[in-house]
Amino acid sequence: MRNFLFLPFFLFFSFAVQAALNVPIPAHKPMTDTPLTSVKKREEEIKTRTAPPPAASFQISETEKPLNKKDAELYREIYRLQHVGKFNQARTLISKIDNTILMGHIHAQRLFHTKSNATDKDFRDWLDTYSDHPQSIKIAKKIKNKSAASYKNRVTGTMGELRYFANGSKYLSSKYSAQQRRAVNNVRREIRESLHRGSATAALHYFNKHGVQRYIDPVDKSQILSSIASVYLYLNHPEKARMTALKALKASKETPIPGWILGLTAWINKDFKSATKYFTLASKAPYASPWMTSAASYWGARSATRAKLFKEVSPLLATAVKYQRTFYGLIATKALGYGYDFNWTMPAYTPKMQNVLQQHPAGARAVALAEINQLTMAESELFALPVKNNNALQEAALSLAQHYNLAGYSMRFSSIIPNPAGGFYDAGLFPISSWTKEQKNSDIPLLNAFIRQESRFISTAKNPTGATGLMQVMPETAAFITEDSTYKTKAGRSQLQNPRINVNIGANYLKHLMSLEAVNNDLFGLAIAYNAGPGKLGRWKREIKERDPLLFIELIPSSETRSFVERVATNYWVYQMRSGNDPHTLTAIASGDWPRLD
Repeated sequence: MRNFLFLPFFLFFSFAVQAALNVPIPAHKPMTDTPLTSVKKREEEIKTRTAPPPAASFQISETEKPLNKKDAELYREIYRLQHVGKFNQARTLISKIDNTILMGHIHAQRLFHTKSNATDKDFRDWLDTYSDHPQSIKIAKKIKNKSAASYKNRVTGTMGELRYFANGSKYLSSKYSAQQRRAVNNVRREIRESLHRGSATAALHYFNKHGVQRYIDPVDKSQILSSIASVYLYLNHPEKARMTALKALKASKETPIPGWILGLTAWINKDFKSATKYFTLASKAPYASPWMTSAASYWGARSATRAKLFKEVSPLLATAVKYQRTFYGLIATKALGYGYDFNWTMPAYTPKMQNVLQQHPAGARAVALAEINQLTMAESELFALPVKNNNALQEAALSLAQHYNLAGYSMRFSSIIPNPAGGFYDAGLFPISSWTKEQKNSDIPLLNAFIRQESRFISTAKNPTGATGLMQVMPETAAFITEDSTYKTKAGRSQLQNPRINVNIGANYLKHLMSLEAVNNDLFGLAIAYNAGPGKLGRWKREIKERDPLLFIELIPSSETRSFVERVATNYWVYQMRSGNDPHTLTAIASGDWPRLD
């Protein structure tokens, strides 16, 4: 779901909205004095710039590894034995280990085994020695007696300094008293609940009559009215949406949603001149995210083309192209025949990098865990590293994650750590799960596109609805695809956290969806069906009846699904480019066609 930080009403919103020109852009003055390169030359440039980097040619010698060959083999066998509950045999091997760096992990595995009879004392003893390990939070919660609080306060095996990096800021008015702020928040909550029920008119009446009107901040007022206007639009009341959005725009021009809603309603009414005006206004709103800026800019260019305002097309497209890692940025770049600026280089994992990591306890354990293929726990250890303001450690952690394909860490880490060469580490932002490579008859970029959006490559991810694992597979879906009802049981659901099982079921479910008539082998239809179900896809197609593929997406009455489609498509196109393949569905949508996968 989109994370539009300053706007609290997200349920029905389309913060990073999907759209594209439904006809090729007519000839117009280039954005710069440099003439456009030929399409053929641009295609070659794209292939060159987006090709994956060559694999590192070096290997770390046995003497440089943190575990000698004997200990590494012992740890692997101990993990295997404990996994099947053979604790006595495991203890015999433990006594033979020289390097005890991973004993905390070994003991934690045993404590959490279903056959374990661990007591409070066992958990306390573990925390006395291993409180800096990633399992410490979970183990502290197991302590039930009166000393539990003191143990929980000692836990240090957490996200480390990585969690302190700023994720952006949101609008927060400073004009309210404490009492007024509570009142405004209560109004937001009441309106959000009304909108959740689809009661836009009731929400509007409630807001108009409420006492907060005497002192509410203009931006807050604009946000609330925008949320109501959005619901009107998605409930197919474009005129009510337009009138409410005009009130929101009058309250404040600092938020993009009023202009966005007004642009869409003008487009629906074929008033392309007004649509150009409002989309342009939305693209320049101070609180617009890059996704919204590129979306509004591209729709503005689209509207200007229809209105024959050709002088306004190039500046709007130029703005969209600035954000090449967004849905609209990719489409704008493709429409103009420009190359992409992805940088797939990554720091190589060398003995020097390993030495940097081993200066920190968590880093040393991560290196050892990765060596014996305990990659999930290695990733957890990396999260605890004190990487803030430590460029050497940042580079070393990223190199280890890339070398061992720790995709979850690579993605999160690369989103906040800049590449010294400029920009970010795109190969880390778009990692390739090793589990997808086992799916020989599947579209690997497509699988990674879904995983990136569904779980951010965290194999243990769970949703309150029951969706589990890398591809957020529902137990009912797993039972249907595998014809095995045990996936509906507690034991079966736990199996969905196994990456190999999860990806295999998810891949087969995608194949099933693609065979359905409602999906019609269409990228957008596939994403909608995966997120909301094939039933809703069929219903929305009947209700909306929109031939323009991306306007169809915009009118879907679910912000989560609209966002899901956009993000999955963006991921898919980038993964195709990373693999050196032509993103033909991107070409199709930039030309106004449905993005068919065949």
